[in-house]
Amino acid sequence: SAVTAQWLPDGLEEPSPAAQRCKVVMSGANMWMGTASTIKESYDSYIGIIRNAKRFLYIENQYFSSDFPSASAECQHAHDPARAVLYSGAGNRLGEVLLDRIKRAVLLKEEFSVAFVFPLATEPGAFYPNLRGAYCFEEAVENFCRSHGVRWRDYFS
Repeated sequence: SAVTAQWLPDGLEEPSPAAQRCKVVMSGANMWMGTASTIKESYDSYIGIIRNAKRFLYIENQYFSSDFPSASAECQHAHDPARAVLYSGAGNRLGEVLLDRIKRAVLLKEEFSVAFVFPLATEPGAFYPNLRGAYCFEEAVENFCRSHGVRWRDYFS
């Protein structure tokens, strides 16, 4: 079967209940996207997709810089470059929402998994801007799953 991609600024018709859906969300500056203005797909779309996922999530993104609570020495002080071991500066809550969805799956014993693909470095000479997101998120998932007696790799990769 073939996959067809179309730009549909007015959205899609509601598919039949048996249909599987996939949504591609884009964002970027107009100089990189070749558009008349900056493309900002809704942050709420990401949040809704994560919260409403039934069995699995596959996310592929250039960045995973997100703010979420963490108590370890490496992950504290994310917004203070002078005190942070792993500085982020990110203000979005995507990581926290994703962690909450995994926690819900663990607590309800749902068959659910997340695969998140992203590079540690995004451009030559970068100091791994995604490192805090990767390290601290994985640590949070691992700690929560361990405290509930389940294997964290069953929920996140």
